[in-house]
Amino acid sequence: MTLGDFIRYLCVHRGLTGREVADKAGITIAYVSMIKRDEKDVSTRVLRKLAETFGVPIKILIMLKYEETMREGKKLANWWVQEELGLVEK
Repeated sequence: MTLGDFIRYLCVHRGLTGREVADKAGITIAYVSMIKRDEKDVSTRVLRKLAETFGVPIKILIMLKYEETMREGKKLANWWVQEELGLVEK
């Protein structure tokens, strides 16, 4: 599950619209939408506001954010190794 998936899940299960989340967290609705679609890198400050808005521990949101970063890092590392071994078509 990505951070965006979890935020969408929380919105549905807490009965909050994107506008309500934005207002409570002090961010724009456009920013909330980008977070839900995993299109925005979210700062720790915003994660804290979202955690407070949804009433969840911030460590869950941080874990999801960094899990996603680790997945992307692994993809890049795998590609680099394959390229170094000549396994990637140019």
